[in-house]
Amino acid sequence: MKLFSYLAVLLLTTFFLGTLALAQAPSTGAQLSGTILDPNSAVVPGAAVTLHSETTGVDRSAISDASGQYQFLLVPAGQYTLSVQAPGFGKLTNTGITLTVGQVANLPVTLQLAGVSAEVTVTGDAQLVETQRTSVATTVDQTRIDNLPINGRNYINFTLTNSQVARDTAPSIGAAPRHA
Repeated sequence: MKLFSYLAVLLLTTFFLGTLALAQAPSTGAQLSGTILDPNSAVVPGAAVTLHSETTGVDRSAISDASGQYQFLLVPAGQYTLSVQAPGFGKLTNTGITLTVGQVANLPVTLQLAGVSAEVTVTGDAQLVETQRTSVATTVDQTRIDNLPINGRNYINFTLTNSQVARDTAPSIGAAPRHA
């Protein structure tokens, strides 16, 4: 019985520590969300929202909730097209959405009333708004990696191409002293 209690405590401790580690793990994807509005700025619930990856061809779907909100979590970085359809409104297609690792983007959508046949296509770079993040971030894209003269191609040196990053020049102090 004592062995069973010991194993149960060990198993629970391992489970909780593993859950804590996963919760602290950095995100390898982005988050895209927004509000769907009509021309009078009223929310549109029940709209079908599709996020199409230009890189992989994979589609993800969502339905806007009662407050007109849609959300896509853990979206891999890449190029996307967002399509929105709702009864009584024309289809809206927004191309050229670029999502980067760790980005929390907000893309509000305004639908137009449907006529005989209405479809709105927005091309170019979508104006994503990050309202949740208070830090400044830069993504080092493939063009920078190919064209910048970084000595040794050490990936850490690419972070120094951001004007808000500085090399740590503090001397290394080694391990913390131990008292005998």
